[in-house]
Amino acid sequence: MTASAVLADISYIRQIKNRTEALRQIYLMIDFIEISIKYQSLDLKDIFRHIYSSDKFYLLMFLQDFKKSEFSTDFSKYNFRSIKKSNIFSPYSCELLDGFFSMLGKSDVDGQILNCETYKKFFKAEQESAKSAEERKIKTFSALLFGTVFLLLIIIL
Repeated sequence: MTASAVLADISYIRQIKNRTEALRQIYLMIDFIEISIKYQSLDLKDIFRHIYSSDKFYLLMFLQDFKKSEFSTDFSKYNFRSIKKSNIFSPYSCELLDGFFSMLGKSDVDGQILNCETYKKFFKAEQESAKSAEERKIKTFSALLFGTVFLLLIIIL
């Protein structure tokens, strides 16, 4: 295993960790939206003003795109499939985001709360799957790295 391969693997592990964290941030964002609708009766513009001012969602770059454009509650203009290029989200995660935002603001309060509850379950499952994959890959990488170092020590000595 060369130094460049180790650096590539470290970069890959960071990418996997970022994916898990981004999915956690989406879950937290949807939870915040649900609570804001349910208990504070905030409209979407006010909810997203709070989200934009928070540093909890730093990996959700699509929020910056929302913020840059003139904010409206019509999220259908945004193509969530385009964020696949970031390599953080799977195509399925992009479809989930598209589904969630396409329904947001399109129904009464109970419908929006149901939308949030439904997509929180989907993203929780995605997050758990990503966390499991992250743990497996880190264990594999650690074993390979340890084996390589051990082999190099044997060769050197």
